[in-house]
Amino acid sequence: MLFIPINKQHYGTGIKKRKTRKKESKRDMIPAYKEEDLRLPKKFAEQVLELEIDVENNVFTIKQIQRLMALYSKAVEFYNGKSDSKYLFYQDKLQKLITQDKVLDMLNSKAKHDHQESKVEPKEEVKTDPKTKKELKEKKKNMKMNLIITNKQLKKHDVKTEIIKKHVSDQSKEDEIIQNNLSAQKDNLKKRLEERRKRMAQKNVPKEEVGQKKTNSSTPNQIPVEKREGAESEGKTNSSGTNSVGDNCSFKINFDSLQDDKFSDELMNRLMILQKGYDDNDYDNDDLFNEEAVEEEIEKILNKCDEEVEKILEEDRQQIEYLYEDIANEKFEKLAEIKGEYKYRIKMAKTEEEQQELEKERDIELQQTKNKYDQIKAQRVQELKQKHKENKDKIKIKREGIKKVTNRVRRSASRKASRLASGIVSPRIKKERSDNHPTFTNFMPIQNQAELKQDLTKTFERMQANKPMELPKGPINMNALVKPSNEEE
Repeated sequence: MLFIPINKQHYGTGIKKRKTRKKESKRDMIPAYKEEDLRLPKKFAEQVLELEIDVENNVFTIKQIQRLMALYSKAVEFYNGKSDSKYLFYQDKLQKLITQDKVLDMLNSKAKHDHQESKVEPKEEVKTDPKTKKELKEKKKNMKMNLIITNKQLKKHDVKTEIIKKHVSDQSKEDEIIQNNLSAQKDNLKKRLEERRKRMAQKNVPKEEVGQKKTNSSTPNQIPVEKREGAESEGKTNSSGTNSVGDNCSFKINFDSLQDDKFSDELMNRLMILQKGYDDNDYDNDDLFNEEAVEEEIEKILNKCDEEVEKILEEDRQQIEYLYEDIANEKFEKLAEIKGEYKYRIKMAKTEEEQQELEKERDIELQQTKNKYDQIKAQRVQELKQKHKENKDKIKIKREGIKKVTNRVRRSASRKASRLASGIVSPRIKKERSDNHPTFTNFMPIQNQAELKQDLTKTFERMQANKPMELPKGPINMNALVKPSNEEE
């Protein structure tokens, strides 16, 4: 309240009246409040802390809310008068307090109750001081501004929720596409496996018929040497194309997937070593055609390769899903951080031009961040796919190597069977003999079928372990591989 002093005394002279009027005018020029009046109440921090604890625990009344709002307003006025940036902190606290649902409900109910009471009670004229009227107007203005700010924040919150929902829906669509792609790959793999089983079944039937024809032949000695030489040369040239198993059955092996030349050379050397051993004591005719055990073992190895391929596909799918999820989370956090930073800077901007420039910078940075994370996602997915492709290529090399060894052993066994039945010596062995070497009438393998199977199994194990084959050192002594016969050629 302002108290204007009134001089009740009457001065006789005009000089005294002028002096008193000057004193009164000086008193009127004194401000209504001094800087010392701008003080925070006693125990301000303790009161604010207690009231904030009650609000957080949802144990408060309308009076406590009003008291806390009054303390925040005092703090804003105090620090704003001192040009201290702390007033923004208390202003944000006041806005957060007003935007709480329970507080808004309580304030609305209080306002309705006061409005109803004002209708019932007769109007009373209240004389207020101009200063208090001005303060009330400022408070009302601040309340309106706070409500406008809260409404804008709620709208922005709705926009954020819509963006999040859209992002989640896009992510679910990507996951669905990935699932469909993986299921299609699985179906194709199953079809290929079924086709391979059918080919194996069709391949085994003609082979048995060919074996019966060879064993039941009545004139085995009439097979010409030139024909067998042509068959041997054809078997050598067709190792990269069509490999003939019988008269009515043929199949193709594509060796382009054998990317390692050293690996294929080791296989060829190993097969040549297996074909150079001959003996007529440890051989049994039944072992030559008893290939069911070998076929079963080869089938198991091929099935194991197929299982490894399926396992790689499953790991590929899981790792891609985890990668998409991690990158999406990182991207969302980074975008939220950028938006929060620019929101504060736009709020602190003094002019509209600065706000517009900051908004443009924000949009550019958001777009750059999105492009960056999209590139990271594409790069990591490409790396994963390349890694899994290398693993699948290794398994394919193993499969093709197994097929190659199997086909060469089969051809070798069929040729040995025909030689055994006809009693004709191979021209290659004849060429290697000299005058000092003894002559032979029959040539049979040193190893029987069981030992050959064991050696082949060890070769497959080395191939699966990616270990190089141990080849014999030095030249092969043909004298140690043959046994002299009593009859001369």
